Amino acid sequence: MVLEIKNGSLSADATVLFTDLNFTVRGGELVCLCGAPGSGKSAVAKSFLGLQWLDGGYVSIDGTLITPTSAPAFRRMAAYVPQHLSRLVTLLHPEECSLPEPADYSVFEFQLPPVGRKAATNMPVLTADETLALIRRTLSAGKAKQFVIADEPTIGLSDEQVEQMATLLRQQTAEGKPVLVVSNDERLAGRADKRVNLK
Repeated sequence: MVLEIKNGSLSADATVLFTDLNFTVRGGELVCLCGAPGSGKSAVAKSFLGLQWLDGGYVSIDGTLITPTSAPAFRRMAAYVPQHLSRLVTLLHPEECSLPEPADYSVFEFQLPPVGRKAATNMPVLTADETLALIRRTLSAGKAKQFVIADEPTIGLSDEQVEQMATLLRQQTAEGKPVLVVSNDERLAGRADKRVNLK
């Protein structure tokens, strides 16, 4: 499986974030997307799930364009670790969750209501152990998945926990999956097979 962005461009608030972005993530490869805050890293990651649309260029998986029609099928193929893990906190204690347990953990975030400012302030703060446990659960639930997207998965983690995180992601590449990670954390970025830097 190959994830690809060709001639991608994105603007926000009349500011050009990037143009002519081209890269691939091949099966068995860990690619780290780096860049300054607000450079569009998360938007690029979400474009592979059809949760964000670029202004120009195209995004494809195995040569099939990601469109509003094809995106739901691609999301079902993905193990996704979102940047705001507290949206998934009910997975840590499913017995406390009033929602039915999702059949597919990797798309659980898409079933939750949008998080506004008021809701965001009430969301629990996860400990580093809870963060790692949640990521481990998301990836283990995604064993049948065909690719992995992880957005800033090392926030708040110790060196030892980042090591465990890297091992989890390498297990995914060992299974032949393409893995795209959004991170400026050198502890993880330094282990990538390839880096893509958004200027």
